[in-house]
Amino acid sequence: MRRTATKDSTNRENTLVRMFNGEQLSDAEYAYFSCPKEALNSLKNKASPLGIAKVQGGLGKHYDFTLGSTRGELKHSVSKGTTSDVLEWQPWLDGVQFLQGQTKSKNAQPFIGGCGLPMWTAWFTEEVLPFAVAEVPAAAGMTFDAYYKCASGMSVTQKQTSTPAGKFILALRQNAELAERLRLRWIAFEERWLPVNPLDHAAFETRMRQVIEEKDVWIAINKTGAFWIEGFSVLAVTFEGCEKKRDGGCIFRYSITLQKKSGGQTNKVPIAFKLHWKNGGQAVQNLNFMVI
Repeated sequence: MRRTATKDSTNRENTLVRMFNGEQLSDAEYAYFSCPKEALNSLKNKASPLGIAKVQGGLGKHYDFTLGSTRGELKHSVSKGTTSDVLEWQPWLDGVQFLQGQTKSKNAQPFIGGCGLPMWTAWFTEEVLPFAVAEVPAAAGMTFDAYYKCASGMSVTQKQTSTPAGKFILALRQNAELAERLRLRWIAFEERWLPVNPLDHAAFETRMRQVIEEKDVWIAINKTGAFWIEGFSVLAVTFEGCEKKRDGGCIFRYSITLQKKSGGQTNKVPIAFKLHWKNGGQAVQNLNFMVI
């Protein structure tokens, strides 16, 4: 059976910590990582003076392990091979993202602005409800609250299957052509909504500082090597604008000015905020934000 991405990540974090603590790894454990064995072993010299390694993570934490008092984050890619000079200032680049969550989540509320509940409400009123009336008769009587709860989930619960909202989501999951028609409406809606409903930029900067500055070191591993990268202080986060994506929809562009925690050199690098439905296809279920 194929391992899940979550299990792979857990295996890598646990194995890295064991290696930092001086344990010998098996060939099977080295195989968790895409880099050459020698590259992984080279990290031990950096880690050994810092103290005992422990796996961390969990709610409210934005780092994967500690080495004494040093907080570390592991980013791993199976297929990418970004060079060390680029990763030195963007160690998250080969990973999926360095921050994500549901648009309705408590942590998102300070910065999500018009891309939270106001967007959900407009999406339902302007697009979902007319679409349901025309295309999914079984969804007659669907309310916003019921749709919001069902569409925010990862699946349709047994209790929801007999409700108008549950029937609507199930219809989308069972009919690819129907789901595609709603996806096209989502793209058009996103292109209307995002340009005039930005995030709370000040609150977004605060969140970026929290996420990035909690990490004292990044371990970036890809097929070319394993790189130990000093963490950053965030000097500024600047909104650069709302931009259309190549395949439709919109993305918020930011630049972030970083300085190594030891001081000295600074650099400005791009980041982006986008919306992505994680379950059932776009415009179906579980709307998340991603910062990449």
